[in-house]
Amino acid sequence: MLFLFLSIVLTGILSCEKDNASLSVKGKAVQKGGCYSDTYIVEIKDPDFSRHSFLKPAAPACDDCYNCSNIVIIHLPPSLAKVGNKIRFEYIDTELSCSASTAAPNHINVKKLSAR
Repeated sequence: MLFLFLSIVLTGILSCEKDNASLSVKGKAVQKGGCYSDTYIVEIKDPDFSRHSFLKPAAPACDDCYNCSNIVIIHLPPSLAKVGNKIRFEYIDTELSCSASTAAPNHINVKKLSAR
């Protein structure tokens, strides 16, 4: 009976971990930028509009350039605020941008921000 209970609990925990991993977004800080002193431009690894609702389609898109279809702007803590740092996070929402351009990448709020 105890074995059955522990098996159910362990299965539940592992399935929750798997669900959280699927929400995780991977990126890399490519340069300091954005509206605030602690914001960085972050390139999204494997951008996918079906999973990353915070990205905006760009026209014309190119594989070798940064645009709003593959980058966002994120507040980074001092421990991660370095160009080239690879990070992982979960998207919360999009905040207002100081940029008047509709082609500018989104400033986003994130949680569970960590190095990867």
